[in-house]
Amino acid sequence: MTNEDIAVESAEQGEGGIGSIALWKKALVVLSLVLGCVGLAMGSSGQEDTGARVASSDGTTLVQPSAFGPGTPVGGGIPANGTEGSAAQTLWAPLFAKGGLSFFIAFCIGYALRTFLKGTMLVIGVVALAVFGLQKAGLVDNINWEKAQGYWDSLTANLGEQFDSFKTFVSGSLPSAASGGVGLLAGFRR
Repeated sequence: MTNEDIAVESAEQGEGGIGSIALWKKALVVLSLVLGCVGLAMGSSGQEDTGARVASSDGTTLVQPSAFGPGTPVGGGIPANGTEGSAAQTLWAPLFAKGGLSFFIAFCIGYALRTFLKGTMLVIGVVALAVFGLQKAGLVDNINWEKAQGYWDSLTANLGEQFDSFKTFVSGSLPSAASGGVGLLAGFRR
C-alpha cells in the first residue's frame, strides 16, 4: 500500500482531524463563513434600527428609540443621517452576518463537544474496566458502591447545572438560534 492509499483509507474510516469531516459539513462551514463575511462587509454591526422614524418640529427626521431595548435612551430621538445603505442591504446584512457566524460558532462548539464527550467516555470506560478487573483479580477487596454512587450522583447533578448554564450562554449569545441549532447539530453529528 502506498501512503496515498493509507490516507484515503483512514479518511474513509473517520480517523484524523479536519480531514475526517464530511464534505457537506465543510461546504456548510465555508458557506456560513462567506455569508458572515458578506453580511459584515455590507455594513452590519449587529445593531438593528428598532426605532420609529418621526419628523421633528424643525423638519429634520429623527429616529425614536424603542423602549424595549436594553439601555435605550428615552427622549428626543437620534438624528437620521441619510447615509444608510439601500433597503435590501439593511435588510439582508444582519441576516447574513448573524446567521452565518452563528452557524459557524455553533458548529465549532458542537464539534468540540463531540470530541470532548468521546474522550470522556473512553476514560470512564477504561477506569471502570480497570476497577472491575482489579476487583475480580482480588487486588481490591471492598469497593463501597454506595459511596461511589453518591459521588456519581453529585457529579451528574453538577454536570446538569453546568449544561443548563451552557445552554443559557449559547441561547443568549448566539443571535440566530435557528442557524446556531443547525450548526450545533451538524458539528455534533458524525
